[in-house]
Amino acid sequence: MIYVAVSVIAFLIGYAIWHLYDILTTNISLKKTDKTQEDRLIPYPFDLTPEKVEIIQKISFYVGLFVGILFYIKNGFQSALIVFGLCFLIGLAFKRVVEVQEQRIQKEMVRELPVFLDTFLSLYQSGVKMEVAINDALVVTKHLPHVFRPVLQGWHDRGGPEESLKILRNLDIDELKTCSTMLIQVVRGSERSLEFLKEWKNQLSEMQHLNKEAGSATKPIFYTFLLFLPFSSAIVTWFYPFFIKAMNMFEGFSGVLL
Repeated sequence: MIYVAVSVIAFLIGYAIWHLYDILTTNISLKKTDKTQEDRLIPYPFDLTPEKVEIIQKISFYVGLFVGILFYIKNGFQSALIVFGLCFLIGLAFKRVVEVQEQRIQKEMVRELPVFLDTFLSLYQSGVKMEVAINDALVVTKHLPHVFRPVLQGWHDRGGPEESLKILRNLDIDELKTCSTMLIQVVRGSERSLEFLKEWKNQLSEMQHLNKEAGSATKPIFYTFLLFLPFSSAIVTWFYPFFIKAMNMFEGFSGVLL
């Protein structure tokens, strides 16, 4: 009977606290830019959805609350707080891991852009229709099809190719916004639009190359720091007995002074 009562109390308390947390986080998110369209275009990693992530967070929260109350009954408040805090942090950490993975996907999209544009330009300049060229160029990429699929689906809608390409501007990725503008100029048949697109593609490739070199330059420093950790622990271990002896000597002096 006590477990049923604990379950009901834990559920009610958890329901109230979670919805308070949900209200606070919702108000914070409303102050930021609206990412509804971005969430629709960029897929969640691990075949998840925002709803699934929230459900997993709630499960972690309620489990922590229920087990925490049981620990409170048996071991006191401190143990209950530790258990609940760990479960709550696990839920937050899980959400953060998903967000980091989503950011990694966005970076991969930017890395794929030069390859996509190079293939697109080759096909389009050979006489292939722009819609077909975009679709065929996506074959050489992994993540870009997710954001270009809605563009191709709305290609023949009332707004036409220009309006469908503007979908990319809703993403919080500057490179894709620029790509949208460049491709719209190609649709309009602007003079030298293909040359501008090719130049921008080369600049994008060069920037990625420089960023890669910069990352390679910082790796030796990072690895040196990692190697210093076991070396520093060895130094501490070596001098620890001398440190203890010195502390004992100071204790003797302090006893004399007292």
